[in-house]
Amino acid sequence: MPELKFQVGARFQQFWLNLKTLNSRDFYITLAGWGISFLLVLLPFELWFNLNFLFYVLHVYFWFRLIEALHTKLRPPCELLVGLFFLFYHLEAAVLHSAYASSSFFRFAVSTPGPFLQFAHIVLLSVLILFFSLILAENSKKTKGVLVLYAILAFIGIQTEDFFYLFILQVILFILLLRRTTWLESLTKVECWIYLVAVFLLFRHFSGLNPFQGIESSEIAEARFWYGL
Repeated sequence: MPELKFQVGARFQQFWLNLKTLNSRDFYITLAGWGISFLLVLLPFELWFNLNFLFYVLHVYFWFRLIEALHTKLRPPCELLVGLFFLFYHLEAAVLHSAYASSSFFRFAVSTPGPFLQFAHIVLLSVLILFFSLILAENSKKTKGVLVLYAILAFIGIQTEDFFYLFILQVILFILLLRRTTWLESLTKVECWIYLVAVFLLFRHFSGLNPFQGIESSEIAEARFWYGL
């Protein structure tokens, strides 16, 4: 481990320098392609022929390009990625709860089927997947191999809607994160202890986070709830 007590400032400074020297045109084209292809994958388009597989291939292409650009050119600090991941996870839970709570201001906006909640959920979900992919990439020397395995397992789990595949995906991801500690090896001893306490507190908070807490079961059982979700 490094002998200095703190190196987080140097990591953020290097990230800021990389951000200022980034080729914005290529990056924004890749970012736009990734976002549009993600919408094409998740939105329920009704076409006279099946384009789902083509949308998946297109999204994986832009996903790889975006991860590679962020991982090799920007090198965002892993603590920033973890913090943003939990922030957007909390935001998504708050949006879901606010949308369907009886006393919520947003309930009127989504009380009838519409694109508001679906679009918000897709945007937040895409950001969460991006940050999680970057966390995996930062802790692995073989970035593409890890992402391919992650994508295949996630695709199988989504298509089959089987709890067994979801469980296998979670176990493999947990093992991957334990075996690849590139980010942890760059931390000082003081930073390791601080992050250990921070991760424990975050885990306690988010393990008990339930976006449907306080919402009547009859409201969740309504068809319009699941249509909007």
